[in-house]
Amino acid sequence: MHRSLATALPLLVCLSCGSGAPSSGRADAAAGGNGIGGVGGGATGGDGGARAGTGGSAGGGTAGGGGSAGSTSAGRGGGGATAGNGGNAGGGRGGGATAGSGGSAMINSAPIFNGSTGYVEIPDADVFSESTTGALSVEAWLRPDSLTMPNAESSGYVHWMGKGTNGQHEWVARMYQQGNSEDRANRISFYSFNLTGGLGAGSYFQDTVVVNQWIHYVGTFDDTRTYIFKNGVMRDSDLLSDYTIVPMNGTAPVRIGTRDMNSFFQGSIARVAIYNVRLTEQQIAAHYAAKVAGNYDQVVIAEPSLVAFYKLDESSGTVAIDAKGGRNGTYRGGVQLAAADWAPP
Repeated sequence: MHRSLATALPLLVCLSCGSGAPSSGRADAAAGGNGIGGVGGGATGGDGGARAGTGGSAGGGTAGGGGSAGSTSAGRGGGGATAGNGGNAGGGRGGGATAGSGGSAMINSAPIFNGSTGYVEIPDADVFSESTTGALSVEAWLRPDSLTMPNAESSGYVHWMGKGTNGQHEWVARMYQQGNSEDRANRISFYSFNLTGGLGAGSYFQDTVVVNQWIHYVGTFDDTRTYIFKNGVMRDSDLLSDYTIVPMNGTAPVRIGTRDMNSFFQGSIARVAIYNVRLTEQQIAAHYAAKVAGNYDQVVIAEPSLVAFYKLDESSGTVAIDAKGGRNGTYRGGVQLAAADWAPP
């Protein structure tokens, strides 16, 4: 399991470090620095803790061994993080137009986020909060274009999607960069927080990341646990109770490409879907298989629990269309539309 912060403090302590058995650590973060959790050794990652503040995020414990991915699941290490319209379908891929004002779609295209200013913002709605139904799933495809993105935060990570601002933390997706100070290069994670921040509970996978290669990502949680999936396979699950997390309904918007403008993702993100249940392992495996089969959009749209679906396939305009619930978002900061091909790994 893995813990980390919503923002960061000056560097804090590793209270407990171990080898062989997991260890636990804890750190508090306010605004402007880092909290480092405990370091775990052995095949199962150790636990670490960090606390949310206002300006950055702190990392949780570093996994010692973390296990290796097999055909069904990978070994787990703990980890936590802080609460850091209309259009016409086309057949090909556009040439990377920057968002303007109208809106048309290009099948199998995706935008490129520049890693410094580009993002999508979706207004707050109850359906984006776990507490509305007691469960939430967030699904997306991401294609990192760098392993050292220029606008990272805290110990060296990027929040590439999430719902959270100071005092309104809910959930976040994070990617650690190479050279980060917690030895977490390539770690991709999902966290749940209390609104006030503090220690967050989360799950992760930490594999080799190939630049320009697509990854299918699902982060999901209920009142009990967080779960994370990579390419249709569950990789980690962790208890919220370990950090006394009680998910609640906040007022922050959902953002794609950043969480709160303290870091920005460099690369492409496509097909962001949000559901008001915890998707099962079978559903997620079926979604991944559907991309290869060529009917991914149809399978996602058919899910009765789907509350929002942002294909992000627009070739012009400033509107990121919600193909399900009409809760449209807005492209901001110079996102290049239809500049990438959305293709399976």
